[in-house]
Formats: sequence, C-alpha cells, structure tokens
Amino acid sequence: MAKPIFLDCSYSEKDEVKQLGAKFDWISKRWFITSDMESKQFTKWLPQDEPQTDDTFGLNELLLQVQQTISEQHSDRYWVRAEVVNLTHHVHVYLELSEHDQDGNEMAKVRAILWNHRAEKLLEHFFTVTGMVFKAGIKVLLQVQVTFHTRYGLSLDILNIDPNFTLGDIEAKLNRIRKQLQTEGIYTANKELAHVNEFCKVAVIAPRQAAGLGDFKSQADQLMNLCEFCYYSASFQGQNAVAEIQ
Repeated sequence: MAKPIFLDCSYSEKDEVKQLGAKFDWISKRWFITSDMESKQFTKWLPQDEPQTDDTFGLNELLLQVQQTISEQHSDRYWVRAEVVNLTHHVHVYLELSEHDQDGNEMAKVRAILWNHRAEKLLEHFFTVTGMVFKAGIKVLLQVQVTFHTRYGLSLDILNIDPNFTLGDIEAKLNRIRKQLQTEGIYTANKELAHVNEFCKVAVIAPRQAAGLGDFKSQADQLMNLCEFCYYSASFQGQNAVAEIQ
C-alpha cells in the first residue's frame, strides 16, 4: 500500500503542488503525495533527511573554512568610507564603524582595530592636518584589510587614514549650515545689529565641565570688573546639543 509523504510547502505554494498532483489531508491540514508517485517534481517540498555524521561540522572547522575563504578572496587593501560611532583607546585603538543611508538608517556596522605600532603616527598626522582629535562622530576614509578570527569574528585592520576626506566632510557640513541659514534669512542677522561702542554684558556658553572655564572666570573677574559675565551651560556635541544651545 502506498504511503503518504507530506510536503513542506507554504500557503502561497498550494496551487502549484495541487496542479502537480498533490493531495490535501484535511486531518493534518497538509499537502502530500504517495510513495508510488513520481517525486522528482516535488523535490523542493520533500522533507529533508536527518543529517549524517559525515555531513556535520564542528564550529571551529566551519569558521576556519570561512577564515580561509576571506583570506583568499579579500587579501587586498581597501579604502573604505565610514563613520566612527564608538572608539576606545587601550594600548590599541578599538573602533566601531557604521554606514547610514540618506534617511539615517544604519546599513552596515563592523569592528575595526588600529594597532599600537601604527596608531601614534597616524593619529598625530590626522591631528596636524585637521586640527581635531580622531574621535567618535566623524566621517573617515580608512585603508583597511578584512580579517576574520574564529573566536572574535569579522573585523577591519586599519592601515592608513586619509585626513583630507574628513576635512572635506566638515567643509560640506559647514556649507549645508550656511545654505540653511541663508534660506531661513538669518545668515546676516548679527551683521545687521547696531554697532555699540562698548560691551557691558558678555554671555559665555560652555559645557558644564569644560576644561579651562574656571581659569577663564578667574581671569575675567580680575579685569577691573568692566563687564558683567553671564554664564550658560550647554553641550557642544551629542544628542542634547541642539536643544541645550537653543
């Protein structure tokens, strides 16, 4: 007697298997064929056999194959554009890089490492050219090699940094800000204010724990009290910067 062979098919595939001759079992609510039917045309819906011992992999064995494939197929050096979203410096520099689409949705993320023997030279050159510290929140162009470790996974080994790319990104941001201010009609607002011969009040805006703020206060207070200094706290970067400055 022919035995039923149940098929692993989705609801959207029911018409296809029915047309090929499959039958529906109303008790189990599944489509099936019988063992005396030609099964070749139903191959993609047939239940998979239990894996044989020879077909299994140890985790390390599988990941070693992945490591070898990456080493063989991606041994070149690549220049990669990304944003530094996290950075820690403990002997070596450990980074988290990401890329977002135009709507701000994250498309990709990866770990990267700048080894100590390269870090000092590259970071010093970056600061000399840009005048800023290499930190989280900046766009960068990095020369990297793809590496894979069976315990630590995929990462990028940083070989070089192009500081001019970051400078260009900063200039592009400034241009966007200028255009926005011009569109809003406030770009020349300060220039249109009446000129005064002397200033009696000076507003000082700084982060709460700003380095040098205490020295500024002590020196300003010693200058014969000609001006009144009004101090306001605000973050200059981060998610709360815009709201606090406003």
